[in-house]
Amino acid sequence: MEYLKFFTSSAFIIGAIVYLGKVLISNLINRDVERFKSELVISANQHQITFTKLHNERADVIKELYARLVRVVRIMEDLCSNPTSQKADEAIPLIIDLKYFFEERRIYFDSKVSMLIEEVVMNIHNGYFELSYNADHNIVDIMDEEIKKQTFSSRLEGWNKIKRKVPELKESLENDFRSLLGTIKQ
Repeated sequence: MEYLKFFTSSAFIIGAIVYLGKVLISNLINRDVERFKSELVISANQHQITFTKLHNERADVIKELYARLVRVVRIMEDLCSNPTSQKADEAIPLIIDLKYFFEERRIYFDSKVSMLIEEVVMNIHNGYFELSYNADHNIVDIMDEEIKKQTFSSRLEGWNKIKRKVPELKESLENDFRSLLGTIKQ
């Protein structure tokens, strides 16, 4: 009988110790899990804030580049249709500004869009010199009809080469911007 009391009391004590150990370990684990959850939420919020800020910056860069591109295209069309020294003088700061703006913010664009922007900007930049030279030599002042035709044709050909890529670039920028706004899926 004493053995029975001893075993039952020992079993009870061992059971109580195991139960208390289990409760203690469970509480420690739960506390650690809650702490890890809290740290995870804080980290996720920090990443969300960082990416939100980057998306906002990228949207601003796309918006500003688009506006500068539109201004440059507008002045280049004016310069092509009616070249004057004044228009040529107005165009170059806009072109240089567009070029530098893009170069300083290239990192905001994927490589495909970057290459397209670079191609358009460089063609505009190079085309400007052809048009600005022609602005100093007004087509009306050229006496020889064949040279007049060639000069006009050269202007038009140069600008049309540039102009073909502009809609593609604008569409890419528009899609990137709309994607950041969440209005279209990537």
